[in-house]
Amino acid sequence: MSEPLRVYGTGDNREEYVSFEAEKEDLLDDYERYEKYVKACETMVREDDRYTAYIAKLKEGGLDHCAIMGNLPIDDPKLKVEMHHGPIFNLFDICDIVLRACFKRGIKTITTFYIADLVLTEHEMDNIMIVMLSKPVHMGGAHNKKSDKGVFVDIKATWGRLDRFIDRWKDGMLEEHYRYIRQYIKECKNAEGQSLDQGLFDVSEQLKGFK
Repeated sequence: MSEPLRVYGTGDNREEYVSFEAEKEDLLDDYERYEKYVKACETMVREDDRYTAYIAKLKEGGLDHCAIMGNLPIDDPKLKVEMHHGPIFNLFDICDIVLRACFKRGIKTITTFYIADLVLTEHEMDNIMIVMLSKPVHMGGAHNKKSDKGVFVDIKATWGRLDRFIDRWKDGMLEEHYRYIRQYIKECKNAEGQSLDQGLFDVSEQLKGFK
């Protein structure tokens, strides 16, 4: 593999860098570097015009209200509706899973640009679970696998076929990712005993296959 492109920080961080071409052994042996790399992929996704276009498509299609406080006026800038990844996988998790799958598949040249393109395509195929939340709710923290605080978002309030994403990228998933799913399914089942499940509950007992 050719020498990776590295972007260095400044000031106190002048010795720190993000490698834009992934070096599998190096990254997986150094989680701090790996985390920076995945976050760089996240940034590329969020800053891409395709990402902005996808959010606009969702809003034009009717997903323009907060899933928690749906009666809020949508034209108030303080109550701006934003796209939230989750509640199962956040954008870091998604980039992480896709990157690990690419390593396992033996793809020779992996860059942040390449991973971001794959993740954006999954968004455009509606394979990413998202929920629309008003800015105050989003900033306050939607309830997910990493916190017991905040607002619980039931699966019936989400958009996106997470089952399809898992079918396509399960070779990049770790046990912790399956644990997130099991925990969330348990929480949904405890939420008054019923929820629209988008096919997730049908396979909750066979998560390793997830088909």
